[in-house]
Amino acid sequence: MPETEARSSADYTQLENQLRSRQWREADGETARLMREVGDLDNSGGVLSPEIDRFSCADLQQLDLLWVEYSDGRFGFSVQKDIYRSLGGTREYSAEIWEAFEARVGWREGGEWLLYDDLTFDLSAPVGHLPVVRVEGDLVWSGFEVVEFFDRAETCQL
Repeated sequence: MPETEARSSADYTQLENQLRSRQWREADGETARLMREVGDLDNSGGVLSPEIDRFSCADLQQLDLLWVEYSDGRFGFSVQKDIYRSLGGTREYSAEIWEAFEARVGWREGGEWLLYDDLTFDLSAPVGHLPVVRVEGDLVWSGFEVVEFFDRAETCQL
């Protein structure tokens, strides 16, 4: 059973409008902004391990619901979590599984991480490609944080 937390006062209208209009890149940026807001994070863009539990389940569920709904099930945190788990991902970080996940969702090509500007922001992207919620400048967030984020997503029943 997910934690019973109230959703924050964040306004999801802009994100919903961007997703409805299939403005995927803008929606990814708005998702990052909302995550910083609801997680009470600074504006550095990064999400660090200790901060992951700051995201209320209600807010994560709302973000995920919007992405899944407007992408016809192609994008969303729950989609990414399911892909990660299908590759054998667990609560323990595995570089091999993480690299397989990155390749599957299109964040890595030819053994190299893609820069944010090289990602695909349309429905031709691989399933699970978005949201990226960029971290550390142009690179997508590291495997350690995503593994912990997927644990949070599971706790929240995404």
